[in-house]
Amino acid sequence: MSVNQRGKIVGQVVHPGVAASDRKQNWPPTAHPQQAQDIIEISSDEDEALQPPSKRILIKRGHPPPTHEPDYKARLSQKDHEIEKLEKREKELERVVAMQKEEIETKKSQVIPKIDEVEEELTCEICAMRMWSPYRLTECGHVFCLGCTLDWFDNIHVRFLNSHPEYTPLPPYFKMVLRRPLEFPQDFYRVSMYMDQYSGPQYTCPSCRVAVTRRPVEDFKVKALVSWLGSVQGIEPPEPRIPPGTGDTVFDGYSLL
Repeated sequence: MSVNQRGKIVGQVVHPGVAASDRKQNWPPTAHPQQAQDIIEISSDEDEALQPPSKRILIKRGHPPPTHEPDYKARLSQKDHEIEKLEKREKELERVVAMQKEEIETKKSQVIPKIDEVEEELTCEICAMRMWSPYRLTECGHVFCLGCTLDWFDNIHVRFLNSHPEYTPLPPYFKMVLRRPLEFPQDFYRVSMYMDQYSGPQYTCPSCRVAVTRRPVEDFKVKALVSWLGSVQGIEPPEPRIPPGTGDTVFDGYSLL
């Protein structure tokens, strides 16, 4: 076994039955077709490392290989075209938004005077505040906020009690009979005779001074308008003066039917 000029190890196949002297005399062996097949080349890993590296195509990130350069240019041109379309669309949307803003401002300028006119109708005549809880007097149709209505009736009631200390309030049953005469026809006759002699506080309207004998009723239309106007202007309603659901009993302390 020996090393050739290229650094590779050449091994000789040893045939059994051949003397060592014969092997020395016949060295180097004659190149025969059959003997050429008996020569084995054994190469180490160092030989493979000495071989020149294969050509590699170094591709930078974000850049296509040179073989696809025409396709890359076509895609780049297509993307530029899409970007141009998007920019045009953006400008068009900006123009539409500007037109809509101008239209909204124009409508606001037209609506604000009308809102001022409506707000005057939704303001209480006594306190000059917005009527979040409006109550209408059925005798004359005037509407006041609940707080001012109660204060007005309280003032009349207290002045009457001060001048009539012997006053006895009207029994609740009498009030029920007078409110529903068809359900109590016989009692209604007797209560009516008693009412002819009964003298209690004389309630009136704060605006026109018409006599008020029946309970004010809640005006739901005015209440809805006030709530809508408050939502448009971003105004929250105040805390109610009476708990919710007690509107039917808030006038029980007065001599009203």
